[in-house]
Amino acid sequence: MSDLAGMQAPHGAQDTRGGAAKEVLLRGLGAGAATFLASGLVLSLLGLIPLQASHGLFGVRYEHPLSDWLAGAFLGPFWGSNESHSEQIATARSLGMAFGALLVFAAVLWVLGRVVRRHVPPDLRQRGAVVLVTALLVAAGAAVTAIALSGPAMEFGPLSNATGAFVATLLLGGFCFGVVGLLPPPWGAALRRAGILVGVCFVAGGLLFPTFVVSDGLPDANVGQDFAAACPFSSAVGGLVLPLALQAPVSLTQSYDTPWQSRQAAWPHWYRLARSTVLRPHERLFQHASSLGVIGSLVGAALTVAALCALVLISWGLCRRAGARSARHGLYVGLVEGTSVAALLVPVLWLSSNFAEFGAGDYAGPPTYWGITAVGLAQSLATIIVVCSLTGWLCGARQARRAGVSGDAHAPQIAPPPQLP
Repeated sequence: MSDLAGMQAPHGAQDTRGGAAKEVLLRGLGAGAATFLASGLVLSLLGLIPLQASHGLFGVRYEHPLSDWLAGAFLGPFWGSNESHSEQIATARSLGMAFGALLVFAAVLWVLGRVVRRHVPPDLRQRGAVVLVTALLVAAGAAVTAIALSGPAMEFGPLSNATGAFVATLLLGGFCFGVVGLLPPPWGAALRRAGILVGVCFVAGGLLFPTFVVSDGLPDANVGQDFAAACPFSSAVGGLVLPLALQAPVSLTQSYDTPWQSRQAAWPHWYRLARSTVLRPHERLFQHASSLGVIGSLVGAALTVAALCALVLISWGLCRRAGARSARHGLYVGLVEGTSVAALLVPVLWLSSNFAEFGAGDYAGPPTYWGITAVGLAQSLATIIVVCSLTGWLCGARQARRAGVSGDAHAPQIAPPPQLP
């Protein structure tokens, strides 16, 4: 009987593992389908709002042909290619994602993440498998939608949309589904802090940029139309906030598609800054800020100080939480935090970049590219890792010194030997 029980136990364990794997697969498929369909439905409804600012922010509006409306709703959150043909522009190929559409997609993932965290056990493998299946299904949905909405010329790139959908879902799902919190320390806490920093920079930069563009108040400008024209660059600016604040060179190359030019006024918004970005598109923040005078230079310097202080604060807080009691341990914890910020910044920069290439026609010219350069990426990552590592080293050294002083204070006092007369 004991031998028979021993032979039946492995089969029972295999059945249990098979049932758990099937359950995880089904939940991942359900989460992926719900994410793709819910975000597309919400964006389709937002496209009915008759406001130009809303159309620019969410990248979707009700229009004919119907394929353009559905493409904006279901493919807008992803970094997919879009080709258009007209009489003035023979071929216009663009890559980018709508800032508001990505926020809606993230909100849908967060809501579904609460459901997943409630029904899926807090196991790293199971939660990670759910996120992976969700990302694969969303990517497949984006590819199928791009193929279905494209004509013979394949206006919407299936591969680029699927790749962007997979990376965006994997990146956001790791936080929304609670996978990051299950990582071993100090990586879980480091990634959470890095996600907060990168996310706040992205959202703040993306929301403030179109507002800043129309804030100079040209007398004959159309605020709603100019706000909508600047919104396609919101994602790029949101991704570039941290590299710009760290004085890394970025690309602001622009041709026909520019956020500064007002469609009604004779002059562009913020004429000096617009001229600086056109004539010197690969410069650093302080060089563009100097075009606005002393106030612009002070604002640029304040952004740099704020970015450095944010890196110091998250690294210092992680070291204190990890209980770093030596300079070496603090250096390791700071290196983990810097690596986490750098690892999140790379896909965000790739997803948020804005690219448009115009073919032969009246508006032919150099491609528009708002994104990071190779030198700027290397400088940004190196600065982040160095600042976080040094902060961790200083925090660990300080904690070690304080522990040593505290140990000396609580050491037993030995009475001096009695002096002989």
